Amino acid sequence: MTFNKETIKRRSALFLFWAWHLIYSVLVLFLVLPELAKPLFESAMEDTTPWHYVLYSVLIAILPFVSMYLGARYFQKNFRLLMKYFYGFEMPLLFFLLVRIFTFRDDGLAVNLLMLNVILGLGAWLVFLLIQQRKDPTTDTADVPLPTHWLATAGSTILAGVGVYFGTIFLIIQLPIAVEFISEIAHALSRITWSDFGEVLLVFINPLWWLFGLFLLFTISLFLVLPLAMIYLYIGQFLRRLPYLKSPLHWAVILMIILINVGIFNSATQQPQQTVFELLESDTPRDETALVEHHETIREGLLNAYLARYRYMSTTNLSNRITQSYQRTFGMTRELAAVPQRFFNTLLKPFLYDGKDWGDKERAANHYAEFFDMPIQKAERDIIMDTVKHTWEISRDNEAGLLDAANHYVHLDKQSIDTYEHKGVATITVQQTLQNLTYQAKETVLHFSLPEEAVLTGVWLSDNKKQPKKYPYALAPKGAAQSVYKAEVNRRVDPALLEKTGPYQYRLRVYPVPRKVRGQQDAKPLYARFSYETLADAKGNWPVPEVLEKRNIFWDKHTQYSVNGKVLDYTETHDSFPKQLAQSKTEPTDELVFQLQEQRIQAVPRQHELEPLPKSGRFAVIIDGSYSMQDLYSSALDSLEQFKASGIQFDRYFCKEVCKPFSVNPSERPLFFGNSQTLDHIRAFTQASQNKQYDAVLALTDAGSYELADESDQPLAVSQPLWLVHLGESVPYAYDDKILDTLYRSKGGITTSAVDALRRFQLLGQGALSSEITAPTGSTLISVSDQYLWFASPETKKPIRASSIAAGHWIQHLIRTMDTQKLDKLDEIHNIAKRYNIVTHYSSMLVLVNNRQKEALKKAEEADDRFDREVETGKQQASSPSDPFAVPAVPEPEEWALIIIVMMLLSYTLWRRRQDSIGVRGF
Repeated sequence: MTFNKETIKRRSALFLFWAWHLIYSVLVLFLVLPELAKPLFESAMEDTTPWHYVLYSVLIAILPFVSMYLGARYFQKNFRLLMKYFYGFEMPLLFFLLVRIFTFRDDGLAVNLLMLNVILGLGAWLVFLLIQQRKDPTTDTADVPLPTHWLATAGSTILAGVGVYFGTIFLIIQLPIAVEFISEIAHALSRITWSDFGEVLLVFINPLWWLFGLFLLFTISLFLVLPLAMIYLYIGQFLRRLPYLKSPLHWAVILMIILINVGIFNSATQQPQQTVFELLESDTPRDETALVEHHETIREGLLNAYLARYRYMSTTNLSNRITQSYQRTFGMTRELAAVPQRFFNTLLKPFLYDGKDWGDKERAANHYAEFFDMPIQKAERDIIMDTVKHTWEISRDNEAGLLDAANHYVHLDKQSIDTYEHKGVATITVQQTLQNLTYQAKETVLHFSLPEEAVLTGVWLSDNKKQPKKYPYALAPKGAAQSVYKAEVNRRVDPALLEKTGPYQYRLRVYPVPRKVRGQQDAKPLYARFSYETLADAKGNWPVPEVLEKRNIFWDKHTQYSVNGKVLDYTETHDSFPKQLAQSKTEPTDELVFQLQEQRIQAVPRQHELEPLPKSGRFAVIIDGSYSMQDLYSSALDSLEQFKASGIQFDRYFCKEVCKPFSVNPSERPLFFGNSQTLDHIRAFTQASQNKQYDAVLALTDAGSYELADESDQPLAVSQPLWLVHLGESVPYAYDDKILDTLYRSKGGITTSAVDALRRFQLLGQGALSSEITAPTGSTLISVSDQYLWFASPETKKPIRASSIAAGHWIQHLIRTMDTQKLDKLDEIHNIAKRYNIVTHYSSMLVLVNNRQKEALKKAEEADDRFDREVETGKQQASSPSDPFAVPAVPEPEEWALIIIVMMLLSYTLWRRRQDSIGVRGF
């Protein structure tokens, strides 16, 4: 057989193409599909893996089979076109797919424009090849498909741009790598001693290592040649087309494509965060009005800085790996090596964050909270979750946080509600069946509210459907219960915690909901159960919990609801419990009488319209001036108008860092700006009103930002009753304990109506009842709830039913009248809560599952800070993707070469041992 130069080229090209693809196909069929693709697809079905990973993985897996089909059908007879397809289409496409998987970010407009150019350019290249394979190779236009068509000119221009842009980037990166890799492989091989040489040769006796070696050799060679091939092929086809461009249309198309790409590239790579930081951190006095007017730009800048690690591959300052590589490889000075680095960073501008380092994340979070009066993870939850999921770097915290409010990880399979009524009081039990849909243990958090006429009386956990109360609760001081719960969550041991976080707000935390096990269809269910005692509402219905926030847990049309054993046809998926409970047999207007040891408690229905307002006193009205209040300004004005119409005497103050007297000007709206907390307003008001006496202080505010409470703050000593009025029914899901302590010690409270706050003040502070309302003989008004006035009298004439509800209002009275700064007084209040098994402001319920936990709780209950509870900020830290362009703290190239060789030797040793053990068993 005669071999000439053309034959050698043809057979070498065919061998390279088919050998590489056959090896790739074997690896895909026997390694990628069963070991990687299947678990990846299952995770995506459960919403624990982003779908784009599956899409790119599938494309990588099927690419060799598609290429073999195209090569066999269209390019087999023309090896030059086969190589152009291989180096000009398949390898770049495979490389871009791999880059997208391993360095995936939530890309911006500039990056998406580049990817669009890649897709259009590679598509044009494939079309050109398919057209070329039909033509006679001896014709003049054989290498220039569609020479006079403007679409072909557009595709050729885009393809040339891809070649110039990415080819240059890859060439800058790979030039020192190629030199280092070749030299260091040779250097590493030279270190092998004669004693190791025999083992190295034995490795290559195994045909699998020949297969792997060929694949590695081919892949490395392709990687090293790829940038030169892209530049040569893509630019070459454009240059060959130039002589055929006779029409001005073609030159207009070329110019338009260049201008569009350069224009969009330049405008889309402008990042606002550094300008925003300068505005917010300027030493000169800030123009708050101008800042508020540019709030959207400030928001975008801070959000970009916060999410920089998930949107960019490196920073303009940290991207210095090229400098180090050129210094080390070619012995350049740092100044000379910085030249290719600067060129590289200019080309890579869409992928680089404009900043010194990654430390701007916390800086942005702090500025966001200060400006927008809300944690960034709460206000921008959906955007953050979508961005983080692009990198497959989700938080692995045991505790559910603010971001988890967007997650659907634990499904509420069943919820049963059972009602038992006795003499106008109902005990309602809610049992939930929780099913974890992920392969990680999850905590569920449920914030909910109940009326002031209800109290929580129990919580249980169980892993056995037939034993719903398998793990009972212990009632403990709130600080002790919280510390033990958090410690057990960190140990990944089952607890549950039920707390009171406001006058009618509660928080139920359950951990861990058992994870799924590989190979099993469903995870084991967890049964969570809680009960509460309640009075009927104004319409005679038993109230159900109102969901304020939920984390990780969700319910949908597949959730099964039942009430008193009857399955409901309830398909609504909004955040509420079914309200289809039986009505009370007792009229809401009936008087209720209870007995607490030596205290007789009577609940008299309220008649709001008959309750007097304090028209003889003078009051201070504080308007919260923080940023989040701007939408509730009209509600604040409505409250002031109600005061005027009722003849109430009051002074107005507008409070941020300082309080200033405020007069309503219809033509001028006050500026709501920044983050300031309720305690800040009270301190500022105290300084602004030193010479004025008020009967009470009303603070008009919104839901606030519980998560931003300052841990260093302490409860304030306020001389007048302080009432917190939430406008627009904007009730928070939790309060900082220091705010509640300040309110209760001042003999104030919390309402959603300014007029109701004045009525409660008049009733509790002055004890003034209208002539139509008669107090029980010898009794004292101890509490006011939405529907009832609660009276206590020292009578024990006959045995009367006890009630946890009455105990709750008695404890509320003690909190307002006792010195709760003394530990013994708190213990006294806690003991009453234990006697009646209720959750209160100072007492929480903790479910424990073993003796070690009980010992830990016993020790925590003896600590002096047993009633001190931390603010649950809910802040989460998602793991961050790596920075590929920063100088890495990883082994040098020669060490990589040694690692590869050592891994090959180790793999061969393990293979030999396995073969030896098989042989022994066979013998």
